[in-house]
Amino acid sequence: THTHTHNSGGKKKRTPKGHLQMFGKSHPPSWAIDEYSPGELSPQDFWEKYVNKREPVILRGETLTWPAHTLWTDEYLTGTVRGEVRRYGGDY
Repeated sequence: THTHTHNSGGKKKRTPKGHLQMFGKSHPPSWAIDEYSPGELSPQDFWEKYVNKREPVILRGETLTWPAHTLWTDEYLTGTVRGEVRRYGGDY
């Protein structure tokens, strides 16, 4: 672990490497995450390669054609679900 020392009120303190830097800058990822544009990955391949294996994947631009992309404005959501608590996520 790399640390830097500085003097604060006569006491030396150790500051961890990366302190006050952009998150993740001091430890770049040791793996790459696959990325796909619309139409590059079939639903079957998506399921077999990523969902079944619980692997991350980036799907760029996939929601641009969804109705929610234009329908779900701040005003729409405020008027539709205001005050409701919703939970999403979990195992598939």
